[in-house]
Amino acid sequence: EPPRPEPAAVPEPAAPIAAVPAEAAAPTLPPPAPAAPEQPPVVKEERPLPAARPLPPPRASLEPPPQARPAAPSPSPSPAPGWDRLFEPSGPLRWVLGLAAVGLVVFTLARLAGILLEPSHGFVALPAEGLAALASDGQDLFAYDPARHEILTVSPDGRSWDGGPLSGAAVAGLARDSDGAFWTTSPDHGALYERGLGAARSVRKMYPYPNRRFGAVDISGDALWTLDPVNGSAYQYLLGRSLLGTSLTPVSQFSGFPETARATGLALQEGLLLVCDPALRRVVRYRADGAALTPVDEFDLSPWIAAASPITGMAVADGRLWILVASPAGLHDFPLERMRWKRLTPPQAALRPAGG
Repeated sequence: EPPRPEPAAVPEPAAPIAAVPAEAAAPTLPPPAPAAPEQPPVVKEERPLPAARPLPPPRASLEPPPQARPAAPSPSPSPAPGWDRLFEPSGPLRWVLGLAAVGLVVFTLARLAGILLEPSHGFVALPAEGLAALASDGQDLFAYDPARHEILTVSPDGRSWDGGPLSGAAVAGLARDSDGAFWTTSPDHGALYERGLGAARSVRKMYPYPNRRFGAVDISGDALWTLDPVNGSAYQYLLGRSLLGTSLTPVSQFSGFPETARATGLALQEGLLLVCDPALRRVVRYRADGAALTPVDEFDLSPWIAAASPITGMAVADGRLWILVASPAGLHDFPLERMRWKRLTPPQAALRPAGG
């Protein structure tokens, strides 16, 4: 009979683990050591430094101090004779050359300043000879041609075209108002003429003044000025406008005007009255304040306009002063901002109003 297998051994259950008390589980620490007692701060004892011993007084020396011996003067070279002495600091030629250099610098600067301040002069040739009066509307220029009895329109760049024949008497002075109407004076009649806007520029209204002989005339806003070369007077009028037309009201008369006997041009510019004197080839400015005409300064035209070229008109347009000459026919122009005006010496007395 075969042997029977022996039953497997069953392991015995493990014994329960007994709970360990907390006092026994925590490790036992040794008691803290007692703190060391605080010690007082150590105070260093400062010991006084030993007093410095005084130095012994210096001993007087019986020997005299050494003295420097003066150096023997070296012989200076004798000045070389001849031209070399002229260039020494005290030489005469050096002073002459220095003064000449200073004079040259002053002359160059003065010449350069004169060139920079010189007015930019221009000239525009005109196709007709013998033009006798000049007017402006602020942009274009208008010249009177006595040979054909018409007004010639000229632009500042030199272009010109005919304005058609005029009707009525000959023209001595020419002006244009803000409405575009021309005003003229006549050398033979004491009157101011307002002309229409038509092609013939016919007389629209006449303002007679029998005892006056008007010449140059100009209008600025509502102020009309005219010169009387026969009586030597200047007249100011107030130009009125209404639905019924224009009107002229006398404002003042200034007698004893020195340039009126020769004046060929009149212009108003920023409260100043400009009068052209062709005999002396100059333009005189007067300050017009209503109570008096005060001479201020003058501008000499002789460097640009020869005595053989007669001046027949003047106007202000586009910031420039325009001077009309008859032969050779043309317009000289000067920028107002670059013109060098010279004070009148001696100063002339102001002109007072003489009546209306």
